[in-house]
Amino acid sequence: MNLGKVGMIFNGGGLAGCYSVGHVKALAAKGIKPDYVQGVSVGALTSAKLIANGWNIEELEKTWLEIQRRGPSSIFNAWDISKNVPRLQPSIYNDKQILEFIIRNIDLAAVANSQIKYHIIANNRNKKKFVAFLNHNFRDDPQKLEKVLQAAIGLYGFLPSVLIDGDWYGDGMGFMINEAIKARCDTIFILMNDQFAASQQNYGELPFYKQFISGFHDIVMRRDEEHIKYARTRGYDIIENNPSGRFDDANPLHKKIPRRIKHLMDSAVEAVKTDADVENIFSLHRIIILTPPSPIPTVHTLSFKTANPKIGYPGDVVTAIEQCSKLPDEFWNKL
Repeated sequence: MNLGKVGMIFNGGGLAGCYSVGHVKALAAKGIKPDYVQGVSVGALTSAKLIANGWNIEELEKTWLEIQRRGPSSIFNAWDISKNVPRLQPSIYNDKQILEFIIRNIDLAAVANSQIKYHIIANNRNKKKFVAFLNHNFRDDPQKLEKVLQAAIGLYGFLPSVLIDGDWYGDGMGFMINEAIKARCDTIFILMNDQFAASQQNYGELPFYKQFISGFHDIVMRRDEEHIKYARTRGYDIIENNPSGRFDDANPLHKKIPRRIKHLMDSAVEAVKTDADVENIFSLHRIIILTPPSPIPTVHTLSFKTANPKIGYPGDVVTAIEQCSKLPDEFWNKL
């Protein structure tokens, strides 16, 4: 299986980010590791943890299982609401739990000095533009990555925005596919924490805060879809483990072939300059979208169901990881 230069995008979704653990576990079982990584929102924490520990999936899984053991309140503490809302604080929740339990347990120096090119996506709220922070720019001051990771998960109104170099930054919301394309990735895996397919959920009966989050989520999913369709115009084929029908429209050959030829020529020049493996020049040019096969109704941005030994339920996090860690043979046959 020739994948060429591999990129992996870890998308957002709050506590639903546990699905990505299963997906990366399935890829690692096939020996697939990335040359380029991009982290969005919770995906920034998951991917930073992996890069810091040398792509040790077991250590990442332990972190998520500990989150399940502690419960959703270990991340989103309900007591914060009673303190912050009456005082009209900038956010409903504090990020103290995330900072102490997750971010400060990530070896930031290892992230900054990793051979993997790694982008953390955030939104510069002052300049009103999305920014891809590159890990290698923090080699002289890796501790500054702590603020970048805090900013990357700063979901507006729910978690604090963060001041970096005089500007306020918040959640990056969606991925920046062009950064992976500029990194000359031949195969880009996008680890989604929800499906693009239509949902049967009764949105009209959701509590007000879930109404807000689901509406925000719909906008982000639409933005992600547009980024993927843009990649098609750059000559990338689309493969989904759970076909959604959103990307079935064929890219016109008269546009696709010239772009593919240009990619081959650019890759050939780069290979000559860098002594790269020439066989990777002719690898396929693909976006591979991994979504949960059966989304768990009780996994949300802010919550999940914990384990219930009385009925033999292992918990939503365990279920999500197990569900996504096994990709069927028909999917692998597509590659």
